[in-house]
Amino acid sequence: MAFAAFAAAGIAAAAATPTGTGTTLVLATPGATRLQALDCRSGAQTGSLPLPAAARAPVATLPGSDTVFTASADGRLLRLRLPELAPDAAAALAFEATSLAASGSVDAIVLAGGSGPTPLSARDPVTLASLYEYRLDDGRHATVSSIVDRPQRSRFVVGFSDVDEIWEIDYSRDAQPVLRGLVHDYRMREAIELPGRFTVRAFAVPGATRALVAGALPHEMLRIDASGAIGVLNLDVRREIERPPVAAVPAPERIAAWRGAHSRGWLLADEGASMLRVLDAAAWKLVEPIAIEGGILAISALPDGAVLIAARHADSISFVRVDAGTRQADTIHRSRLRGAAPYRFVAAAQRCVALVDATGAWIDGIATR
Repeated sequence: MAFAAFAAAGIAAAAATPTGTGTTLVLATPGATRLQALDCRSGAQTGSLPLPAAARAPVATLPGSDTVFTASADGRLLRLRLPELAPDAAAALAFEATSLAASGSVDAIVLAGGSGPTPLSARDPVTLASLYEYRLDDGRHATVSSIVDRPQRSRFVVGFSDVDEIWEIDYSRDAQPVLRGLVHDYRMREAIELPGRFTVRAFAVPGATRALVAGALPHEMLRIDASGAIGVLNLDVRREIERPPVAAVPAPERIAAWRGAHSRGWLLADEGASMLRVLDAAAWKLVEPIAIEGGILAISALPDGAVLIAARHADSISFVRVDAGTRQADTIHRSRLRGAAPYRFVAAAQRCVALVDATGAWIDGIATR
């Protein structure tokens, strides 16, 4: 598709721990009429912000900061200060944003995605001023389905629900130039050299994209296509390298990357199941599943390559650390059974992940370090 520019290791139970820097998580209430900020480790509310009715309210936290971004149904991008959710800045977008991502470090930017002839906008994280706007050369519309930050590459990876391409957008100030045209004859200056920062690096994939899931290695991504099938992306070679035969692929929030001493891949957590399906990179196929006591409620990748599982029991919820490489599953915390399915994990800015139920209610928080 053509485009153009307009301008660590351990985990521990942490319920009832006092609020600390970097442990605030932001949730939208059902119907997205209000944002609430909660201390990840105690569940205490620290802030609240009303939103226009029917807003989708995507949320992105600026890594290593007290700043969070959201977007309203009237096409505004908002910068909010944690933990109280105090508005700091606002800017108009050309679309209603349904996806947001924010990068950290000195090269920090905010990338907002939506639908239309200009489906992506890169913004300054402080002023929210436009840094780069993306559109299709031929005037076609596109719809962003997923944005994932790969900080080790200083790039965002973008998928579309109606375009058979994946984009990588480099936000590093010293990004290498992008060559367009007859790249194999670059020494004869037959290729057009474009700035490396913000210029799209696009490659074709077999079908549109429903969702993207980060991999254990910076250059690997799992892609769920429009039909629900999965493929493995290698961003270094810019193509989908495998299409593992996996039936009944769960929702992207029920898939988590794992990495062991000798292999890596993704774990698939089917809701209510007592087994984790294991996709192993050794042959890019499912191997023997890992048994979990109880019915699986939610899953989240951990910084050290393990994964965190929440499992339901008769009167409790257990939090289980799973090392897929050694097939070891250890219960590290239990909580009283409450809430309504489906459940999901939501990460705070750093060092904490919280289990949240279908109503947006906080269930428990687990510190990661």
